[in-house]
Amino acid sequence: MLEQRILANDGVNAFDELFKLIFAKLYDEQSKKQNDELEFQVKIGQNIETTIENLFSKAKTKWNDVFKAKDEIELSHETLIAVVSELQEYKLFETDFEILDAAFEHMISGDSKGEKGQYFTPRPVIDIIVKMMNPQDDEKVLDPSAGSAGFLLHTFQYVLDNEIIEERDRYRYAVNNLFAIDFDPRTVKIAKALMVIAGDGSTNATHVNSLDLRVWDKDNKAKFDNAIASKYPNGGFNIIMTNPPFAGDISSSSGYLGYYDFARDKKQKTKSSEKRDLLFIERDLKLLKSGGRMAIVLPQGRFNNSSDIEIREYIAKECRILGVIGLHGNSFKPYTGTKTSILIVQKWDDELCPRKEDYPIFFATNTKPVKDNSGIYVGRTTKETILKTDLNDIAEAFLEFAKKEELSFSGK
Repeated sequence: MLEQRILANDGVNAFDELFKLIFAKLYDEQSKKQNDELEFQVKIGQNIETTIENLFSKAKTKWNDVFKAKDEIELSHETLIAVVSELQEYKLFETDFEILDAAFEHMISGDSKGEKGQYFTPRPVIDIIVKMMNPQDDEKVLDPSAGSAGFLLHTFQYVLDNEIIEERDRYRYAVNNLFAIDFDPRTVKIAKALMVIAGDGSTNATHVNSLDLRVWDKDNKAKFDNAIASKYPNGGFNIIMTNPPFAGDISSSSGYLGYYDFARDKKQKTKSSEKRDLLFIERDLKLLKSGGRMAIVLPQGRFNNSSDIEIREYIAKECRILGVIGLHGNSFKPYTGTKTSILIVQKWDDELCPRKEDYPIFFATNTKPVKDNSGIYVGRTTKETILKTDLNDIAEAFLEFAKKEELSFSGK
């Protein structure tokens, strides 16, 4: 692994240094014509430091939302040669998304993600969620707890594969339709890199705590950020697909708990703390347009615990519940064995989703897991894994249900 080589030789932050080189290479590839020789390579008689620093300097200017102007490459001569020699063998813009996604996932250890209750959503699960949501060219898609932007990348691949957009529209679609928020600066860098490769929509991946509503509150002059509030407005998105962190409580000392209905008791006083995933449910619904639809991965208990009845009532008041799909217990192994389900809803709207008192709900259970008991995928690729599970059958059944119910996004 390149990270191990950097750590062994230089003792610097391997993640940061590797990403400096990745963006330098991205700049080199993007700025050259098809058959031009790339500068990002090791040559005899070359001053490798000068070449790579020059590329990185230009990358910093182009993607100034990723790096600070003072950032510099801190690798030794020997390590720089070794890492560039390995990276030069690949053209990032011609490498399969799935390979890059898997490689970047390895760059963030399971332990550091697990401490925050974050786990990379299995890519086969993402794939069928995108299929069920059926995103279209004129719809804005957001993941408010995006991680490495898996939902957005699979959305991008979906609209290309299904000829919803043409190849020439890659840039326009990525810039105008795909949006990501995450509070972990490292995963945001991964998201930005992958979105650059997709269509240079890197500026739509933002490092911010989407739960901290003070950032969106014009009256809170200390925290309000107009650039973020205008780019990610409440009621601004047609589709939200997300897997928010499950673990941990948000305490009143955070300073923003009082913004949430879920965080108030019967006397409307702010509680001392509230579960993180509950706040994400409320936050995500506020970001969703009327008539918009959401797929969210939640702990199974939210659907059947007697203590969570108020949560279910809140969701039913705000949305039509379209479906609940139970995922196999192996889905998030080896990081956690927490049983999870996918909740699919559509926000009430007079035209796109008129209110009903009684309506059918789609239920399904994923019995053929994407991973074995050790947390290893059952197939070598996302497509191969899906073929070995019942996920695609579930997705197809949901789409048939959507057509039968004449849901607005069903392509009826």
